[in-house]
Amino acid sequence: MGPNRYLIDTNIISKLFEGSLSAKAVELLADLSINEQYISIINRIELLSWKELKGNKLKDVSAFIAEINELALSEDIVDRTIKIRKGMSIKLPDAIIAATAIAHDITLLSDNDKDFSRISGLNYLNPTKM
Repeated sequence: MGPNRYLIDTNIISKLFEGSLSAKAVELLADLSINEQYISIINRIELLSWKELKGNKLKDVSAFIAEINELALSEDIVDRTIKIRKGMSIKLPDAIIAATAIAHDITLLSDNDKDFSRISGLNYLNPTKM
């Protein structure tokens, strides 16, 4: 897929909706076309599981999810997730998200430096540090 496609992690989407992303990070996201924006199925589950997701916020998040490209699980992602988890201590959802980005050769946008900066083969960018 290439370097101009981004898997946007739940924490970045959350900060976007809270209005707590930096101006540079918001600009990066705003400059992306819909064909450059992705989430994994894990991100959708995490986003729609927020306890405080009600009313207009639910409508806004649901509209965002409806428009963005979603990447499903595959055997390749399963295999990569297992390899990541065997090599380091990382939560299963984060390992699946990282494996999804690697399998599709896209850059992961997240602020989880603790986990994602250590994963070999993962193109990772923390937009909160721009």
